[in-house]
Amino acid sequence: LTKLRSPPSTGPPRRDEIISHHKALTSVLPLLPEEYIQDGWKYIKSECEEYQVSMITFIQYVEKFWFKVNINNSNKKLSVFGQRHRTNNVEEGFNGKLNKALNKNTITLLRLLNYIKDNISTIHKEKTIVKRKKQFIENDDYILAVQMQIINN
Repeated sequence: LTKLRSPPSTGPPRRDEIISHHKALTSVLPLLPEEYIQDGWKYIKSECEEYQVSMITFIQYVEKFWFKVNINNSNKKLSVFGQRHRTNNVEEGFNGKLNKALNKNTITLLRLLNYIKDNISTIHKEKTIVKRKKQFIENDDYILAVQMQIINN
């Protein structure tokens, strides 16, 4: 995790820049190995205090919905370290296709069930994910390399 730095000529960072920086740091916490997530979160909170920026509502939200929902403070569910597919994009993609394919004004239960039956392989979790674009594979490789640097340094 990096410390917020402002360009030398502009003076100290503005409040909105500090808040944006801390929200961005929080959004990448799941990329850390699970054993480092709590340390990363403590760092973010301490930096908020250092800059005397009140982010009480945001901090309460993260702690309630990200950390306290994980039983026994386990971050296994939160951490996506080393995983290539870090979202539920397969399900989101299917939902998008479903909405496009079925006109909401003329939908019937039978039509919905037939569509699901015909397209079930795209939502089945064991289905191999379609070949990914080279750019996304390169991004994943870069993320993994940075993650390994964190572990090894």
